[in-house]
Amino acid sequence: YLALLASCLLSTRWVVKRGRAYDDHLAVSYALMLRFSLVGFMVPAAFLGRAYFDYFFTIVALIAVLKYILRLEWQQLESADEETEERIHEISEVHG
Repeated sequence: YLALLASCLLSTRWVVKRGRAYDDHLAVSYALMLRFSLVGFMVPAAFLGRAYFDYFFTIVALIAVLKYILRLEWQQLESADEETEERIHEISEVHG
């Protein structure tokens, strides 16, 4: 469980870092929300019963899905930027 917790915290850190690089405020907000939800759950989790045990895995799944979706979205942005740069380069060569 500690490795899974560390992985989730590192994933949210990665999303925040990349989200700021891409100026994606929504991604940063979601990552911070999930990080604080995870920490907020883990603090009292030692005192909660098994009824709340599934909540941890819900947050873990949300973090994994967020990271997956954002990775795909940012790859599309990068490929679109590369295509735009190639077109600009081709146009500049044609017009010399």
